[in-house]
Amino acid sequence: MKKINLSSQPDYSAWEYLPEHDTLSQYLNSSDIIMLSMVCKNYRKQLLVLIFSKLNLVGFPLAYNGSYLYKCYWNAVSLDSSLGVLKFILDSKLLNVREVTLDSYFNSKFSKKFVNFLPNITKLIFYPAYIRVNLSTLSTILNGLKQLKHVEFNIELDEEINFNTRTQVFPQSLTSIRINTPIYAPSFLRIFRYY
Repeated sequence: MKKINLSSQPDYSAWEYLPEHDTLSQYLNSSDIIMLSMVCKNYRKQLLVLIFSKLNLVGFPLAYNGSYLYKCYWNAVSLDSSLGVLKFILDSKLLNVREVTLDSYFNSKFSKKFVNFLPNITKLIFYPAYIRVNLSTLSTILNGLKQLKHVEFNIELDEEINFNTRTQVFPQSLTSIRINTPIYAPSFLRIFRYY
């Protein structure tokens, strides 16, 4: 009879380093990547950048009182408070965020806080529904994000946006801008007029 030696510790084989983030994101969806990050601390450190690369702030509940301004105000308040909650929960992980999607009205207070909490954003998408974009608030966000490369937003136009030479709304780091206008806009071909 042969004696079989069984070790008390089973042999585990695992990758020391995971494949590149782009390769993983092609084959795994976000829930699978999160599950993979739970396997061990080494994987968690490697996948941290991939898990927190996109932040979606879409669909905050609106306090509806029949008044449009009331909805906008409460949406801005909930967005502002949610950014504080994100800062409290995620803290240093917010530095890994590279892409943010918004669909809410935001004011100048939120835009300053947004720039301070999320400085490493390279892509910003916002679709405020039926709300005009305030040019100074837009300028605060866009010029505050030094690594911003891509911007996409909706804009409602009744008239042209006029920029004088002193106003720099878009930072020089941008490589692409996509501005969606309504089909019915009378001047949709000439959105910007430079002096």
